[in-house]
Amino acid sequence: MTKILLVEQDTVLRGLMRSCLERAGHDVVAVPKARDALRCRAAGVVADLIITDVDCRGNSTIDYTDALVGHAGDVPVLGIVQTRYVNGFPVPSHRARTLGVTDTLVQPFSNQAFLGAVDRLLVARTA
Repeated sequence: MTKILLVEQDTVLRGLMRSCLERAGHDVVAVPKARDALRCRAAGVVADLIITDVDCRGNSTIDYTDALVGHAGDVPVLGIVQTRYVNGFPVPSHRARTLGVTDTLVQPFSNQAFLGAVDRLLVARTA
């Protein structure tokens, strides 16, 4: 069973994502903030994949997310980003690119798209 560290500040979305991952057979540690995820890692939680919201609010939150991604090592990081609209056209956030996440998934997304992204990263890690 793969272990996934899930970081999402929205309680409802975190619960939905956790449930989706657990139904797919993953062991999930879900926390609301990147600083909580860093504490988990420091306490010995070893994850096969990190999923984190990269469109964080507040400088300290962004710093913690940056640190989390920076300390991920060879663990892939799926960055969840929100769609922004410029002149009526959807444009994904560029924050993930500056953090160096492995891949991104733009909100809103379906369970199928979510699990597909998770599976791609886990397969790539074991290849």
